[in-house]
Amino acid sequence: MGGDAAFRLVCDNPLLAVDVLGGPQSASLRDVMTTVVATRDLPRFLRRLASLGANVEYAYTGANEGPASIYLVIGVADAARTAIQLGI
Repeated sequence: MGGDAAFRLVCDNPLLAVDVLGGPQSASLRDVMTTVVATRDLPRFLRRLASLGANVEYAYTGANEGPASIYLVIGVADAARTAIQLGI
């Protein structure tokens, strides 16, 4: 088929994941923000994120064990700085 393809993998041991996937020529590391947000607080959280002027490049949600909450994975240019500004 040809061409390039990409997929994103969130893991707890990124260096091992890069090694398993074929090394730095086949995979790259990227910091992301992760947090758990109550579903009722999601609009407020997203407004706070927008007020920082953060450019969200991608976002994923997942189920969380807690009641009425979701797990967020958000890719932004400077994840550490943005997370600190958000207090997460």
